[in-house]
Amino acid sequence: MLILYCFQKGITKMKNIKLMNKIGSKVVLIYLFLMTVSTLSAVVMIFENQTDLISENSKIKLELKVENLINSMEQFSKSMLEDSMFSTRNKTELIRELIEIISATEENFILVNELNEIEARSSNKISLPADFESHKIKAMANYQFSGESFFLEIDSKNMKTYFLIPLGIPLLEKYILILAYELQEIKSASTVLYKQSFITVFIFMLINLIFGLIHYRMVVSPVKEIYNISRQIASGNFDARAKVNGSDELAELSRSFNFMARTLKERFENVLNERDTVLKQKENIEIMANKDELTGLYNRRYLFSKMESELSKSVNENSSIGFLMLDIDYFKNFNDTYGHQIGDEVLKSVAKQIEKQSRDKDVVARYGGEEFSVLLPHTDERGLKIAAERIRSSVENAKVESKKGVMNVTISIGGTIVDREVINTALSANKSVSKLMNLMIYFADTALYTAKDNGRNRFEMG
Repeated sequence: MLILYCFQKGITKMKNIKLMNKIGSKVVLIYLFLMTVSTLSAVVMIFENQTDLISENSKIKLELKVENLINSMEQFSKSMLEDSMFSTRNKTELIRELIEIISATEENFILVNELNEIEARSSNKISLPADFESHKIKAMANYQFSGESFFLEIDSKNMKTYFLIPLGIPLLEKYILILAYELQEIKSASTVLYKQSFITVFIFMLINLIFGLIHYRMVVSPVKEIYNISRQIASGNFDARAKVNGSDELAELSRSFNFMARTLKERFENVLNERDTVLKQKENIEIMANKDELTGLYNRRYLFSKMESELSKSVNENSSIGFLMLDIDYFKNFNDTYGHQIGDEVLKSVAKQIEKQSRDKDVVARYGGEEFSVLLPHTDERGLKIAAERIRSSVENAKVESKKGVMNVTISIGGTIVDREVINTALSANKSVSKLMNLMIYFADTALYTAKDNGRNRFEMG
C-alpha cells in the first residue's frame, strides 16, 4: 500500500512536467514501477526464506553444542556428589574445575554469581547481554518450574546469540553461565545472499526492459505515429497517412484512420469548391447590384452609399470633397438620328473616358440616362476644376465610330466643393449626412444646367 501511495503521489507531481505528457514516458514510468515492485518482492522473499533457513540451522547446531556442554556439567555435578571429599571442597575450587570443563568446548563465556557479579569470563571483550537481569529471571524460572536447561536470547542488532544456563551444581545453584556465539554463518550467508539478490535484480530488470521495449515497439510506437499523423492533418496536411503493419487491432486502427483522412480530404475539397462557387456568386450579385450593366460603371445606389461614407470619413480626416455632375450634350439627337444602339455606344465611350481620366479613389457612376457623376475625396476647388477640364477635353477628343461615320461627342459639367467647415457645420446642425448629400447634388446639378445655358461643352462651378 505504501508503494502504491508513493507511486500515485509521484504521478501527481509529474503531471506538471512536460515530459510526462508523452505516452512513451508514461509507459516507461509504469514499467519502471512494475519492474521495481516485482524485483523487490522476489528479492525480499528469497532473502527472508534463506535467512530463516540459515538461522534455524545455526540455532539447531548451537543447541546441540550447548546440550553437550550441559551433559558434561551434569556429569561433573554427579561425580562431585559421589566424591567423599566433596564436603571439604570450597566454591573457588569448584569454579576453577567448572571453568576447565567449559573452556574445553567454549571460547566466549561469562560466569555470574547470585549478586549478578561476574565471577569469571573467557575474555574482557565479552560483556553481559542487554536486559541481562530480566533474562536471568526468565532462565531461573524456566529451570525451576519447567525443567528447561537453558534460555536462548538472540541479539539481532549485534548478530550474537546468548545462552543463559542455570547451574544445578551444589554450592553454585544460583549461578548463571552465559555462552555467547557470533552468528558468523548468518553473516557469511548474508553476503552470499546480497550477491545473489544483485544478480536477481539485474536479471529481473533485464527481462522487464526487454519486455518494455517490445511493448513500446508494438503498441506505443504505432499509437505515437497515429498521433503525429493526426497533428499533421489538423495543421492542414490532408495527404498524411499512417503506416499499416500486420493485421492486429492497431493495424485496423491505422486503416480506419487513413480512410477517415481520405474522406476528410474529399469533404474539405468539396467545401472549398462550394465556398469558391458561393464567393463567385456573391461577387456576381454584388456586381449586378452595384454596377450599371451597360457602361460597367457604378450605379446611383452605390454612389449614394459611398457619398455617405466619404462625408462621415472627411469629418475625421479634416478634408474637403468634390462632386461632379456630367451630361452628354444633345444625346437625344443621337438616339433619334442613329438609333438606340448608337446611343448605347456613345454612353459606353463617354463612360470609358470619364473612368480613364479619374483617380483610383474617385467614384465614377452612371447617375441615370445620359447623366454621370464623379465623387472626388480629398479634393479642393482647384483640383476639382482640373479634373473636370481633363474629363471634358478627353470626351471631346474621343471619336465615336459608327456605320454612318465618326461622331463628335461633348459633355457639360457642373461641380461643387464641400469643404470641411461646411461638413462640420451641416452635420452639427442637422445631424444627417443624407441632407448634406442632397445639397451637394443640388449645387452640382444647378451648375450643370448653367453650363448648358452658357453654350454646353464647358464646366461651371456651383
